[in-house]
Amino acid sequence: MTAHTREGPLTAPASPPTLPVRGTCALLSLVAIFCIATLGCGGNAQKRTPRPTGSVTPSAGSSEADGEGATHAAASLPLGFPNEPDHYLASDMAPTPYTALEMMNACPVGRVNTFGMARIQGNFIFVEHFVENSDRGVKIQQLYGRVPSEDPKKNPPPTSQEVVMTPREFQSRASFPSTLTKISRERITVDAGEYDCWKYEVREGVTLTKYWFPIHLAGSPVRTEIYRGDEWILTMELTDIVLH
Repeated sequence: MTAHTREGPLTAPASPPTLPVRGTCALLSLVAIFCIATLGCGGNAQKRTPRPTGSVTPSAGSSEADGEGATHAAASLPLGFPNEPDHYLASDMAPTPYTALEMMNACPVGRVNTFGMARIQGNFIFVEHFVENSDRGVKIQQLYGRVPSEDPKKNPPPTSQEVVMTPREFQSRASFPSTLTKISRERITVDAGEYDCWKYEVREGVTLTKYWFPIHLAGSPVRTEIYRGDEWILTMELTDIVLH
């Protein structure tokens, strides 16, 4: 497979950045990437920290905020949000935007997601390539590396890894504690197109993570932003997608 190229570098602005990157077509080879789960597509691998407009966040000092075992308030969900039981992985977790079955059906073998990532440390590319999909789950090859520089010495080899998940683990990538999560609906435009999304905002301590999950395309969020206090940490956007 060949790597997509981009027009212009990703920037790392100080406030909610807009990525000036365009993926011309990037299907990075067999390799796959630094797990999107580490950035937040959900739960089991590494939880994200989005704070959406929709779920109840307890006020400071309340028993819920202190984690004293109080009953969680029912999430306030945006109109049209799917609220069936199979969207809930646990009683203390906010509903996921997709069920495990929806995610498995939307990520067949051959699907490739390419993301542009702007971080304080520089500009990067993240790719996930679905190489197996069965009743047992999915296998994803992931690749993570810097946007190529004109100076070869500044182009370290990309990091690759393989991730295997059961259907439930796959769904849990978008599962967050209900008391930390707000959910709303928002339409956004990224390099890969325009998407009507469920926006999740998850706040854990001083860290706020925002995810935009496309309503009609189950899988990874098309945009992710991470902040620590007033400091911007990361923005990741979908620049190209190949569906087979």
